[in-house]
Amino acid sequence: MTWNRLPTELHLAVARFLPPQDVRALSRTSLASYNLHIPQIFADITITSRSALRSFVTHVPARYGALINRLTVCTKPGERSVVYQVDCTEDLATLLATCSSLRSLSISLAGSLNASTITPVFATLTTVQNFEIGCWGQEETAPV
Repeated sequence: MTWNRLPTELHLAVARFLPPQDVRALSRTSLASYNLHIPQIFADITITSRSALRSFVTHVPARYGALINRLTVCTKPGERSVVYQVDCTEDLATLLATCSSLRSLSISLAGSLNASTITPVFATLTTVQNFEIGCWGQEETAPV
């Protein structure tokens, strides 16, 4: 029996034991595999920079937001990066608005969020059970 003839349940069982990068590689082998594994690929998303957040919002179809169960976003620049404050409220709000199944949210910010933009989005996150928010900058100049 070949891999393609195995039942869907066995494909999913094997993928559960693979590291995320291998599941992504497996999903690229065929359209059927892609459709089968996309929920696992998007279940746990970590975004590690302001530019990665921008890229995610720009390039990932909004419909995949409904697959995200756990989201971690950090907009803190790296140690060698030039430190400057860039507002990420619009991108964060755009992403969160698509996350209808979100259970865990962790945000570490490089600066403030625009309250009038982000507050209505936070109000829609009714499935969130775990929430962490922090600011790595000066609270006096860039309060969360």
